[in-house]
Amino acid sequence: MIKFRETIKENTYHLQMIAELSGEDISNDYYCGYRQESPFPLIKLLKTNDLWFDYKPHLLGHPDIIALLCMISYYAFFCNLVSKDTIIIEFPRPISVNCAKAIETIYYYDPTNKNTKSKKIIINNVSSSIISYGEWIKLNKVTGDKPKIGISFGGGLDSMAAHYLFPKAYLIHEKNYKNMDYTHTMIYNKKYGKKAYSIESNNKELCTMHGWSSWISCVSTSLLLSSDLKLEYIFLGSSLGSVYLNNGRKFFNAHEKPYVNHWYKIFHEVGIPILTPMAGFSDLLLAKIIPRNVLLTQLNYCTFGIDGRNCHKCWKCFRRDMIISYITGKPIINNIANIVNMDNINNINNINNIILLYETNETVRRLMEKYIMEPINENKMPSIGPTLIYILMQVDCRENIKKIYPVWIHKYAKAVNTHIRAMGGLDLDFIKLFYDKSTKLFEQYNIDIKKIINRKLSFIMKQISPMVSKDYSNLENWGNS
Repeated sequence: MIKFRETIKENTYHLQMIAELSGEDISNDYYCGYRQESPFPLIKLLKTNDLWFDYKPHLLGHPDIIALLCMISYYAFFCNLVSKDTIIIEFPRPISVNCAKAIETIYYYDPTNKNTKSKKIIINNVSSSIISYGEWIKLNKVTGDKPKIGISFGGGLDSMAAHYLFPKAYLIHEKNYKNMDYTHTMIYNKKYGKKAYSIESNNKELCTMHGWSSWISCVSTSLLLSSDLKLEYIFLGSSLGSVYLNNGRKFFNAHEKPYVNHWYKIFHEVGIPILTPMAGFSDLLLAKIIPRNVLLTQLNYCTFGIDGRNCHKCWKCFRRDMIISYITGKPIINNIANIVNMDNINNINNINNIILLYETNETVRRLMEKYIMEPINENKMPSIGPTLIYILMQVDCRENIKKIYPVWIHKYAKAVNTHIRAMGGLDLDFIKLFYDKSTKLFEQYNIDIKKIINRKLSFIMKQISPMVSKDYSNLENWGNS
């Protein structure tokens, strides 16, 4: 049996998983599992696990919400460590029938055995007297009030764009207790208003490998606050690339099959849907939505940066800086200097080391070879997604764009452009256009996303046309050839 316990210690909320297992399921001092996010590495959880958030709920939290929090935090482990086909679970408090039915559908991916079927989940504390979270929200909703929305806010390109589309939504940020965090500082200093929360947690440090145990753990803090804030929806900033293109690899029809990811269906059934309002915009367009001064000096999109700033060494920073430079017309080196300058440029002993970070960084250069040159040598499409392909093609064929980027990038730009031309060309206009089919993701909810986009983003929507037939075709056939 898997048991969960919740406690409040000194104004901090704690969760713990207790596994009462047979001898065959017990291994050393750790619970082992596979991170439920590509590339699905093996991760270990100390048996003395204790997930905490530096937040004391005014309401202890609807039991359905706490059950979801337990599952997204720990299911990567207990689904793997129990060898039997059935898992019995006891949550901190009895949950609703709706929530139990939803949780019983959870799917666990085991990369070592792709034929493995999901284990049967039995919840032993379900009560028909507990109304679901969704019903509880309806009972507590004031007639005429607009839907209450929480944005799981990292401070990066995607969630910042969502903030500008829904400026009155709650911003809920999770700060890693081990690191400084620039987004946390901005929220603490009220730069994003009174409806922004930054909650310190050890959520990314539960495992022996840094990071969340599953991609869905990004909504953990939003879940914890949802009962207090009476949230009806949780928004993610996910763009066209992550919602429809599997991060640039291949198109899948998310609006025709909105529950391709089982977690979306589970949250919907419990009564707190996860929605993606930026799904019709490419990363290139998201960068246009955000004011330029914010784009250059306030975004926090790096997982490993020192003092909560972007490291400008990792692949994620590189991809974001390529986009930001294209939109602002400023070299990457200026972006780096700009961000450093927010504290005190004089504290940097050798500015040249910062300016040359990408040129001398082994990780970025190795990945450029892996994702660009190796596929080209095999006569395949570079596996960097349409946005970076588009930017590199522009770097090679437009002098005013080329001069923005360091010389070492020109080699890769030329290789990409030459290869694409040899393949007969590639129409990438769709990344500059709005994918209006994405509004279908909202059709069953009380949110007219198309109207909101046209009203709140009128300044940019005047410059952006919706896709037409050829653009739909080019997008929807991405990765099929």
